[in-house]
Amino acid sequence: MDMSASRRKSLNVLAALASEAAKPSPSLFNLRDLALLGLQSSNRQTVLATLRLLATVLQRHHPFARALIHTIPTQPAQQRPVGALNAELEQLLAMATSLVDDPTLNESYDNYVADATCVLESRLCLPVSSMDEEDETLHLPLQLRQDDPLVQALFGCLDTFFTNSVIVNLALTGVFMSLASSHLFSLDGWLLVDPNHYDPPSSEENEDEIDYRSRAYQAPNWPATAAPTLTLTLQRLVDQVRQWQREIPDFEVLVAARRELLHQENSPRTPDRSREPSEPPVPSRSRSRPSYPGSPDPSTPASRGRSSYQVNSPSVSSTRGRDSLSIPPDSRGSSNARTVAAEALRQRLATPFPPASADPPSTGEGSNTEDAKDDDAPFATLGHVLTNVVILYEFLLELSAVVQVRGSLFEEAGYDCN
Repeated sequence: MDMSASRRKSLNVLAALASEAAKPSPSLFNLRDLALLGLQSSNRQTVLATLRLLATVLQRHHPFARALIHTIPTQPAQQRPVGALNAELEQLLAMATSLVDDPTLNESYDNYVADATCVLESRLCLPVSSMDEEDETLHLPLQLRQDDPLVQALFGCLDTFFTNSVIVNLALTGVFMSLASSHLFSLDGWLLVDPNHYDPPSSEENEDEIDYRSRAYQAPNWPATAAPTLTLTLQRLVDQVRQWQREIPDFEVLVAARRELLHQENSPRTPDRSREPSEPPVPSRSRSRPSYPGSPDPSTPASRGRSSYQVNSPSVSSTRGRDSLSIPPDSRGSSNARTVAAEALRQRLATPFPPASADPPSTGEGSNTEDAKDDDAPFATLGHVLTNVVILYEFLLELSAVVQVRGSLFEEAGYDCN
């Protein structure tokens, strides 16, 4: 029997309603859901856009920051002894200086400290909270909830750092710098060791004879299980670079040359505009710097904050491999020889890296070209890896500067050892 017109119309309406109901509705997703989906996407542009969105919220839209990145309300930041902060700073700086031999470290590091001071001082001018004031911890730096899927997704992006595209790594380090410089998030547990896990330094002297400030400068010990999540991840990346340094005789020279080239390419641009510390550390943004950052001078105060203390950093004045970067005079080679050498180097930088290995290549985002344009690949080129090593180096230095300034400006380090 033929279906009546009215019944057919009713079924069509029901079918349309069912079809619409099956479609995802924006009301079913919040910003966290969309950010998590974006970070888990296989599309590089989606990941990049998500990272930039996260950085923007963390930097400029503070009332929404904790709704995006979950914290533990019952665990505000604790003050750590100055000696503990110095020990952790030394660890970060040691990782950085093992990657690149930079003769201008001390002078340039001051620029990072100055930038970090400007950003962190601006945090002190923000209102305490725009939310319900009944909770006394709303305005305090709180510990990250590290089992949060969004936080874990960010750390997952770090695991493929060397095969990530360059622009993704710049955005990724920018998000971590935004977290590190935020007045809403504590560094405990993910960037610095939770002070609750410090083992007090042992001393055979009578405690009554030890000045409390002297004890504050002593570095405590902590168990391996208390190592911060970000530090562990960065250490794995640094260990990979050091392995390449052992396997490839001129790897350190190539990294230094790559960094120098990146600096030269970007130094003429707008020299009067300095990069915001919360932006990713990259040569192209270091427009106001005559040199790149390095470790602090041990005699330099921690910051211009309310209290000052000294940072004990490792010596970084070596110049290994620097002589091999000099360009020979015309008398030592012809123009044609230089052209041949330059072409050989270009071809080498474009080769897949790491070289043939028994292990399968990483499946992270990569590029078939030195500049990491668009293509995803299971490997990266040598030139691409060198660039990412430089980004990692700058990232470690900038993290160190922010940690150092926070210690005094936010009063996160002090002399109370009880």
